[in-house]
Amino acid sequence: REAGREGKLAKFMEFLMEAASYRPKFQDADELQAPPKPVFLARGDARTRIVGQCGISAVAGAHEFARFATPFRGQRDVIALPVPGYRDGELLPAGPDPMLSWQARTLLEAVGDDPFVIVGHSGGGLVAHALAYRLERMGVVPAGVALVDTYPLDRPVHEDWQDEFNEGMFEREDMYVPVNDIRITAQAWYGLMFANFHPREIQAPTLVVRATEPLGDWSRDEDWRASWGLPHTAVDVPGNHLTIMREHGETTAMAIGRWLEELG
Repeated sequence: REAGREGKLAKFMEFLMEAASYRPKFQDADELQAPPKPVFLARGDARTRIVGQCGISAVAGAHEFARFATPFRGQRDVIALPVPGYRDGELLPAGPDPMLSWQARTLLEAVGDDPFVIVGHSGGGLVAHALAYRLERMGVVPAGVALVDTYPLDRPVHEDWQDEFNEGMFEREDMYVPVNDIRITAQAWYGLMFANFHPREIQAPTLVVRATEPLGDWSRDEDWRASWGLPHTAVDVPGNHLTIMREHGETTAMAIGRWLEELG
């Protein structure tokens, strides 16, 4: 918070990345002795399951999908898929490859032979897309990928709304989990791993869910709303980048639910 007040967030993130580099890492998924487990937030009879890819911020976790899962209870499974390294004593991945290998294996163990869509919010959307690409290389094509207010890393919102993103994290801390050394260095490490992320075209249909309210002031000529350079369908829902999965989580869920029905 102090780094934000002093306008030194970029410098502070460099410090966190350096600190994260000294945390123990895993090169192979089998090295994770007590990995995080997927969390079933809703259950139902619909065959296509929803896998909520947890984000990579310091306050990420299964709770991101708590309100989102509500409309699906009794209808279809909603499974929150965590990322390793956010708990005390938990190894960080040495790079994107071991991380995505673990994500893919854990997802397939959770869904079995059932079809599934992957849903990711914010940075979790980047992970969701990367995971879908990895799965397709393994011969498993998701039924769909939904990116909820996900911004490619080259979008100017990351610079213009840096303070809003930072303060929003601490607002979420009060509601969900504490920001501690483990979580904040994990965020820095995942940010470093995905710094050069470039989405590649996938077979799975993609839905881009866009917030209708800007997170902060916007004076640029280009559209501030979330966009995606690859083929996709777009839908607008109430809320801003932070509230789209919180206060408006159920509305966002219903929009994705309608898309699922259209997919058949």
